Amino acid sequence: MTPKKPQSMGQYLKGMTQVFQDDPLTRIQEGKDGEEMWWCDNCNYVLVGEFEGAKAAIEARGMPLHMAQCRCSDIERRERRKRDEDFRSSGLPSSRNTFADFQPRPGTEEAYATARQYASEKLSPVLVLLGGVGAGKTHLAEAVGNQMMGQGSVVRYVQGSGLLREMYARMDSASSSLSDYIRDLMVARLLILDDLGTGAPTEWAQGQIGDLMDDRIQQGRRLLVTSNLTTYEATEAKLGTRIADRLFDITSGTVGQVILNCESYRHWQEAIR
Repeated sequence: MTPKKPQSMGQYLKGMTQVFQDDPLTRIQEGKDGEEMWWCDNCNYVLVGEFEGAKAAIEARGMPLHMAQCRCSDIERRERRKRDEDFRSSGLPSSRNTFADFQPRPGTEEAYATARQYASEKLSPVLVLLGGVGAGKTHLAEAVGNQMMGQGSVVRYVQGSGLLREMYARMDSASSSLSDYIRDLMVARLLILDDLGTGAPTEWAQGQIGDLMDDRIQQGRRLLVTSNLTTYEATEAKLGTRIADRLFDITSGTVGQVILNCESYRHWQEAIR
């Protein structure tokens, strides 16, 4: 004889519904809609803390209270902890930089609209935002990262100077720390390289960055690059021909590029006061 499959706690509790409702100890105060409310709509466990008599009813039936009561607070706690861990792992400087609090100004409209589309994964896998200091490139890059994290994507954010620092520190390591670091950047759904060009990479570092970019492009993984180097010539002089070719490859359909032709946010704020 095949043994009966054990019920889950949720199934067991649902099976106890009529027993509870027929028991005088378990009569629950009526909800606003006039219906007796017993079960949490989200987790299907008893709303112990919400209605009089629920705790007494569970205990009277000899059920373990901690296994019967609503789990939503525990679920929310676990989800919040996971979100916090994911955010720390992402490297994003702030969770507060979103599209909602970006203030579009003359010269930023196209970048703002493009970044929003890119965050919804509607555009080509590579997006390059170019512009001067204070133009809003970093804010938009973080907004993309925060939105995609909210959509469940793994995100990695690293500044150009920080990328070089990590590479140089791991270059002479006897362990596989450099390859582990690069692999972590590779597997993310979205990689943000912010302010690429703030440092002067060696030929070796240019090769590492070029390999990273090529691998992500070939695998169709999303890459968002910001830089204050707004011309091919300036980018080639600072980062080398290979990286410049990737960032300015706007005819292949793989790379989308937007230049923010605007004054800095601080100067704009001072002007409108």
